[in-house]
Amino acid sequence: MENITSGLNSFSGEQGQFTKNQAKLWVYLLKLPKHPKVNEHKGIASSLGVVNYRPIFRGDAERRLLETITQEPTTAATISQKTGIAHKYLCLLKSSLEEKGLIEVIGLVTCPTTNSRNVQLLAPTRP
Repeated sequence: MENITSGLNSFSGEQGQFTKNQAKLWVYLLKLPKHPKVNEHKGIASSLGVVNYRPIFRGDAERRLLETITQEPTTAATISQKTGIAHKYLCLLKSSLEEKGLIEVIGLVTCPTTNSRNVQLLAPTRP
């Protein structure tokens, strides 16, 4: 067992060591332009010999969400469009990351993607 590239432990919320195959999965996800669809996760993980893959895919989704809102505060629908992460899953991640104090809602706006009104504008928590 060996430690994985920087960032996996902090984004996955998992403690401990990761296997070489899990590290390969993380590196593979870092290279993808968008987060893979949920129905592809198991196939990707099994092709790399990873059994416990859910924390790694969650870590990748959290990483992509945080990177997107760091560039510019935006809505969940816009993040979904840019990253490929399902909108419903983004809402679940948003709640989790809010509890951890990593992101916050900075206002209500009209969504540029859906034109819906009173949509939460997400941004990293201000120091």
